[in-house]
Amino acid sequence: TPNSVLYHDYRPGQHSYSRLYHAKRNRSILLLKHWRWVTLLLLLPALLVAELLDLGQSALIAPYGLRAKLKAYGWLVTHFSQVMAARREVQGMRTARDWELLASCTSQVSLLELSGGNLMHFILTVTNGLFWLNYQAACALCRALDI
Repeated sequence: TPNSVLYHDYRPGQHSYSRLYHAKRNRSILLLKHWRWVTLLLLLPALLVAELLDLGQSALIAPYGLRAKLKAYGWLVTHFSQVMAARREVQGMRTARDWELLASCTSQVSLLELSGGNLMHFILTVTNGLFWLNYQAACALCRALDI
């Protein structure tokens, strides 16, 4: 609904295996259910880079972070038909175009728990530049295709 507000009880530095697992899994579910296939394809470069960053952050954030990420991948594989059924339901109810939804999204990634000093800052700056380019192209193509 347009006026919905979602609050997260997030405290940097406080990670549980369950929170990490569900955050990783639910991000993928949200992407698969809500975006059209063409839009996902247009966003694929940024999504792949984001996955690599997330894998790295998962490995660094907690001893069990990478295990939570891999378990999320496993869940998606074993429950793919359920996710696709939910996708069909969500896609059938959609009234907004993807370009309209993209207009409310950000093209920047911000790591709340950034470590790695100047090197990580440089990587994040370059990554955000690439994300911005991919975002601009995806927005323009979605608008041109009216999806």
